[in-house]
Amino acid sequence: MSLTNSIVAFCLLIASLLGYLNCSPRGEEAGYRLMKVIDGDTIQLRTPAGEVVMVRYIGIDCPERGEPFYRFALKTNRRLLKGKSITLEFDEKLHDTYGRWLAYVYADEMMVNAELLRLGYARLYLDSENEKHLPLFKKMLEEARRHRRGLWGK
Repeated sequence: MSLTNSIVAFCLLIASLLGYLNCSPRGEEAGYRLMKVIDGDTIQLRTPAGEVVMVRYIGIDCPERGEPFYRFALKTNRRLLKGKSITLEFDEKLHDTYGRWLAYVYADEMMVNAELLRLGYARLYLDSENEKHLPLFKKMLEEARRHRRGLWGK
């Protein structure tokens, strides 16, 4: 391979990496637009840059289609997000095995992940890489259980 071809290949590699980094989540970002609520713990958003991404809520697991409380979790998630300003906060692990972004999702100032736990429409989902808000999540789960909300009702 000639020197020119090596330089071109190197430049293409750098450009590809920069493109990937530019569309990957980092820190905390605002200005997302809700495109679709997929289920109780997954949404589709348009990023401030215009890219459409799937986002999986960190730390919670809501009922899947066909399971008890699926519709409650889905509708509650939709209600909590509709018409709100959406901000994402990221932790250590940025993507799941399906390529979805992993995030703490805020509707205005309220963390949706924690609210779904508090209302009893989610179970705690432990991931050793994303534990930034674990104490809050445990508190919200305990409140739902104590008041027998949602999944924890009779």
